[in-house]
Amino acid sequence: MYYTILDGKVIRTEHKEESLITVSQLKEGVNPFVAHSEQLSDDYMASRTYSRFESYDGFDLICINHIHIENLQDEINPVYIIITNGHLDFYSTDYNYVISVMDEMKSFPNGFNINTVLFHFMMRIIRGDLIHLEDIGAELRQFESEIFDDNIDEHMAKKMLIIKKHLMKIEMYYELLLNLVADLSENRNGFYSKSTLKKFSLIDSKLDRLYSKTNNLLSYASEVWSTYQSQVDLELNKTMKILTIITVIVSPLTLIAGWYGMNLQMPEFHYQYSYPIVIALCIVIVVGSIIFFKKKKWF
Repeated sequence: MYYTILDGKVIRTEHKEESLITVSQLKEGVNPFVAHSEQLSDDYMASRTYSRFESYDGFDLICINHIHIENLQDEINPVYIIITNGHLDFYSTDYNYVISVMDEMKSFPNGFNINTVLFHFMMRIIRGDLIHLEDIGAELRQFESEIFDDNIDEHMAKKMLIIKKHLMKIEMYYELLLNLVADLSENRNGFYSKSTLKKFSLIDSKLDRLYSKTNNLLSYASEVWSTYQSQVDLELNKTMKILTIITVIVSPLTLIAGWYGMNLQMPEFHYQYSYPIVIALCIVIVVGSIIFFKKKKWF
């Protein structure tokens, strides 16, 4: 699908078959718009599919990993953008996404040029990301409330670890985009006007805020995890305390039972009140232990 800019508006136009190339050809360095296409080496195109920017003699090359941060398990579809003086070419296996972005620009007011198309395309990539990050923050706050309310379920630890891993991937994604925009703003080939560079600065600011937000959420997730671990340790200490109390109470009774369980002749065996005395002694030990632990506030 081809688009052109006419009177400052993005419009769809007919394509020329002879000018079309595939993504696989692009990875091999085939580019009809660049005279020195051998500069697109296999090392760059074939294996390095992370978001990045490279400036060559006569053209700039951008690779943006189009991902949805709310579902990082989806297949990553890199979008390659070749920029020459007055020409902008998109290549992607997910061409529907590129078409949807360009069709959206058709409804925008007049005043478009190649640079503003690139600006709006990059802004579209991060649109809605802040809402997803806010949702993650709300989920972490919910976890924290449940922990303080002693409402911990067996799946909470797994959920928190998944969120933390998810945030780490998002942080890396924004870091790569920040590096891309920083390299793009250097304007090594002189393709971008001062007004365009200001727009790139706006993208950089938005990305920096998203990166900082993600970093803060990662720190918050670590704090919630520490709180969870502390609460689990506290519950474990309570269990150990109860077991200790039971052991302390039962130990004297076990000693008495073992003592009188020996097949030895003891004088008190022939005393008619021996059993009532032993029973009373056991009751005194149990009641006395309970009173002692109550005063110590062990339970």
